[in-house]
Amino acid sequence: MKNESSFSTYTVDKENLPKGVIAYGNGHVGGKAKGIIYSMRGYQDNIIDTKYGPYVFFPRSYVITSEYYDKFIEQNYLDDIVNDKCRSILSIKEMNQKMLEGSIPDELETVLYKVLENETGPLIIRSSSVLEDNLKYSFAGIYESIFIPNTGTLEYRIKSIENAVKEVYASTFNENAKEYRTQNKIPWQKEKMSIIIENVVGRRQKNDLYYPLMAGVAFSRNYYPWNKRIKTGDGIGRIVVGLGTRAVGRNYARVFSISNPRLRPEGSITNEIVRYSQSLVDVLNLSTGEFQSLDIDYIKKTSDVIYLTLSSLKENQYFIPTGPHIDHNERVIPTFDRLLTNNKYYPFVPIINDVLTSLEKYFGVPIDIEFAIDFDNDKKGTFYLLQARPLGSRPEHRKIKVPKIHEQDIIIKSNNVLGNGFQYNIRHIIYVPPETFNVENSYKIAREIGKVNEILNRDRYILVGPGRWGTSTPALGVPVNYSDISNASVIVEISTCSTDPELSYGTHFFGDLSSSKTLYIPVFIEKGGKINKKFFDDQPNRFNSELIKLITFDQGFKVYVSGEKNTGLVCIQKNKQKLKI
Repeated sequence: MKNESSFSTYTVDKENLPKGVIAYGNGHVGGKAKGIIYSMRGYQDNIIDTKYGPYVFFPRSYVITSEYYDKFIEQNYLDDIVNDKCRSILSIKEMNQKMLEGSIPDELETVLYKVLENETGPLIIRSSSVLEDNLKYSFAGIYESIFIPNTGTLEYRIKSIENAVKEVYASTFNENAKEYRTQNKIPWQKEKMSIIIENVVGRRQKNDLYYPLMAGVAFSRNYYPWNKRIKTGDGIGRIVVGLGTRAVGRNYARVFSISNPRLRPEGSITNEIVRYSQSLVDVLNLSTGEFQSLDIDYIKKTSDVIYLTLSSLKENQYFIPTGPHIDHNERVIPTFDRLLTNNKYYPFVPIINDVLTSLEKYFGVPIDIEFAIDFDNDKKGTFYLLQARPLGSRPEHRKIKVPKIHEQDIIIKSNNVLGNGFQYNIRHIIYVPPETFNVENSYKIAREIGKVNEILNRDRYILVGPGRWGTSTPALGVPVNYSDISNASVIVEISTCSTDPELSYGTHFFGDLSSSKTLYIPVFIEKGGKINKKFFDDQPNRFNSELIKLITFDQGFKVYVSGEKNTGLVCIQKNKQKLKI
């Protein structure tokens, strides 16, 4: 049987849902719910042409349609609050407070009780906006998704899930959502929020920690291949030990090409692999009821099968496969080499490849997925598809001609770019001098950048700074949100002795870059990248700050990014005419 319809025209039949899904209400189900329901329908009805379909499982899912969101807004007289927030009369903090003070409608409370009757383990309360239905937009990471351990008394559990629902509702009009809608010219009045509640894939490990062995994200297309042996259609994945939150944020993870999983973006040098490997693992602590990020050296003793994801570093020079009994002082690195390079323990790469290939054909467009894989104590692995949706947009693959430019006119040069693009007539640069950046002031820097982003009032700019923009780990770079940098047309990341760029494959940050066509230039100084620091230091600061610098240059700047030549340039523009490429 062939596709019953393409994803764009598919309408969820709430009277005939796939096994494992329960829907409440008569409103919209939203994009996330539609994606997972569409995927489940394809697998369960054997519509999807797949070899590994029997090995693909889904979390139990409860869809709360937008009807209950409307009731929540109406019952708590929040229409005026939303209007005031969207017209910038109220702050996001004030609106959130009003939302969290609101009472859950009786009908919705009854629904949540029904969910808790069935689910006694950890849950994730996911946003499912109706705007996520649109194939043109990413909306990745724009709205909230909340984990709850779902432990304690029934009264405590219902309070926890109600608060989580209200937090998701409040995120409908947060600053990230507002800026994303504005940038894409989407009226806020069109927004509606549904919710999908899923059981968290994983198991109770030692020390009352709860997590799956591994989780991640994958794209059916790799628009930024880092090696000539990798093609656009090969697909790309990003995996971590534990909950998948570290895979979608700008943190260290194992990035791999589906066709050539041995090829790493960071290369094969041992020190580089160690430097770019995951060191923190996200888990739920069932004793304290907290979401925690714990060091891999602690996590390595909490699971009997975690060794399958690890390699042991010997003499700081080479790796060997980690054994089942890990010594307390053994230095371990989550390389995932066992699972990526052979199928002895689990056919991970063949299953991911099959899922991406078959779902892209079924959806009719390139897709991205979120997944988790749990192993029991007998080393039997199970693949769970948590989310599937179309990619926000397709980057252009035109050939970019990089002209010869006088050295004195080049202010930034990179020999490690991916992708393609050209921009001109950009008058502003927001610059974070590497010497002003440290962990203690990183959040203050992020707030100041947000202020300048607002002051520029949708005027484009180039964002330049050390390490990783948008990371959730302040030691790695500046932890900006999308709303803080929504007007950036070009993002430049500079390597320093303590921070490094990262090509963001599979992260929500990556999805935003792709859908907004923002150019990305990583500058590795140690690999020949250059920053004309004298130019940046000599320019006057148009913003009163000791941490960041706003440079306004009337001549403007032009930017070339050529994936074919692996070159990125930011140059002083000599005229304001549109240049041919």
